[in-house]
Amino acid sequence: MENCQYEVVIDNERPINKPIVALTKCRIKFGDRDNLRQCVEEIRKSDLRLSLRPEEDVQYDWQNPVGIRGNTLYFGVRWFDAKYFSEHRDVYLNNMHTRLLKQFGVDWVDANVEHFVAAR
Repeated sequence: MENCQYEVVIDNERPINKPIVALTKCRIKFGDRDNLRQCVEEIRKSDLRLSLRPEEDVQYDWQNPVGIRGNTLYFGVRWFDAKYFSEHRDVYLNNMHTRLLKQFGVDWVDANVEHFVAAR
C-alpha cells in the first residue's frame, strides 16, 4: 500500500452553513520544494481574502486540509452554488491561474483536477 501520509500546511476550514453542491480535488506536482512553498503562500493569501466575505456572499471556499507529500500539493474547493459551479468549474484553466502555475514552474500536465457533483 502506498504511503498516504502528508504534511498539513493549511487546516482552518471555515464552517459555511450552506449545502455543498460540488467538490473539486486538485493535485499539482512541483519541480522543487521552493516553488511548492511559494504556491502554498499564494493559497494562504487567497484563503485570507476568501475568509473576509460574509457568508451570504460565499459561493465557493477552500476545502481543508491543504497538504503536501514530496513535491505534490493536494487541495480542494467546496462549491455552494450550483449555477456558480457550472459557470466557474474550469476557472483553473484561465490565463491568471495558468500564469500563476508557470510562475511556479508548473504546467497543467503536472496537475490533476477532478470535480464531484453532489447527488440530488
